This record gives sequence, structure tokens and C-alpha cells, in this order.
Amino acid sequence: MKKYMFLLLALPVMLPLACEKETLLNETAIDSKILIDIREYLRDNKIVLACKTENFYPCMNYSILTTQSYNGGNQVTVMFQGVFETDICLTAIGPASTEIDLSALSNGQYELTFINGKVENKGWLKISDSEIILDFKTQHGIEITTPIMKRVPANTYWGSIGYARQSSENSIDQFIDKLSDLGIKYNKQAPGYYFHYSINADGEYVFDTENSGFHFAKGLFFQYGGDESKLDGLIQTEGKELYKDDVYISIWTHNGGHLYNWGK
Repeated sequence: MKKYMFLLLALPVMLPLACEKETLLNETAIDSKILIDIREYLRDNKIVLACKTENFYPCMNYSILTTQSYNGGNQVTVMFQGVFETDICLTAIGPASTEIDLSALSNGQYELTFINGKVENKGWLKISDSEIILDFKTQHGIEITTPIMKRVPANTYWGSIGYARQSSENSIDQFIDKLSDLGIKYNKQAPGYYFHYSINADGEYVFDTENSGFHFAKGLFFQYGGDESKLDGLIQTEGKELYKDDVYISIWTHNGGHLYNWGK
């Protein structure tokens, strides 16, 4: 008897949700929720909204067709028009995707509208030197996966040292000491998501040792305001010696560069 009572009580809750989803898909140009992520490409000094469908398609290189307009100085409208099925198929299933370039926008607040068929979402895009925010109180047919993205501060460097044998640790520690002699600083940073990395609540760099791809690994995060060629030179001289022992140094830079100790 309890089983039947549960089903009867659940029906009024479940039916409206199913109807709402069906109605939404009938009114949209794209038959899927669209996931939206903020990204910053440092080398090109470019900010984009990376959009992809929640649904997967037969070819992983399908793209989302969009148009965008700027009205009245502080109004931005993005219209999702459909999924483009390319003639050349990368034969693996995946979402359709696109990137919306926001590089033309200066710091400030913009009224941002996403249109997908008859469905509209209105919110605010807030851009500053320290962060970018997508402030949407309601989200219909979209999901803002990263509502706040912190921006990488000047003179920031991050990466890792991966190594195959624990016996290399002493040499690695000596290399890190030489970095300190060069004048690097280990300052904490504001917690948050930075696209290229994340900082935890204690202001420390989040490094996933277990999934680093190495038997052993150390995360590196520091600030350096000196001549970057000297930093690169140290990695090339001292790092080359470490590379002989299967030690891999990989450091990314605030200006989009990559410093490493192999293949140069």
C-alpha cells in the first residue's frame, strides 16, 4: 500500500518537470542545454565564453552556430542558432562547441543576453582587472559552469616538476633553492578558479599529484618580477642536468609562455 501512495504523490512533482523540459526543447534552436565557461588566453590577451552542448553528437567536431551584437555600449546579445554538422567527421562522440570572443570589451558591467530560439536568459557580465563574473539569477536551457573566473596576476608562474625516481628529490630541492636565489617569491593568492589553475581557501596552489602523469611530482607556484630570460636560463642549464635523470620541469607564465627543460 505504501508503494502505491508514493507513486501517486510523486506524479504531480515529476510531470511538470517533464513537460517543462519538452516545452523548452521545442522552443529552442538547439535541442540541448548549453554549458558556458569563462576562459582567458594569456598569450593572445583574449577572454572568451567557451560554450558546449550537454548532449553528445556523432562527431566530436560539430560546432554551435552563433551571432553576437553589441548595442548601446553596454549591451551584449549572443544568439545560439543551431548545431553545424561538418562534412569532415572526427569519428568520436562529443558535444558541439564554440567560443565567443569578448576581447573587444573593456572593464565594466554589461547587460548580457543569451537567446536560444524563443528562450532568453538575461544577466550581467562584469569585467575587471582581477576577475570576470557571469551573474545570472535564473538559467533556462543554459548552465554557467564557472560564474566567477579570477584573472592571472602579473609576474605569476605555475607548473610542476615530475620525476621517475624518489632518489632525485635531493637534486630537485637544490634546483628549487637556486630558484629562490634568483629572487622568486612564494606569496599566497586570492582563492578561486583561474582557468589555468585553482587556488584553495588557504591561498595555496592546487596541484593534483596523483593525476600528474608521473610516479612523483611537486607543484610549483611563485611570483617573479625579474628578467624572465634568467629564469629560463636557469631551467635550461640546471634543468638539463636534471632531465638526464628523467626529471621534467614545466612552468607556465603569466604572459602565456611555457618554460621547460627538454627539447630545446
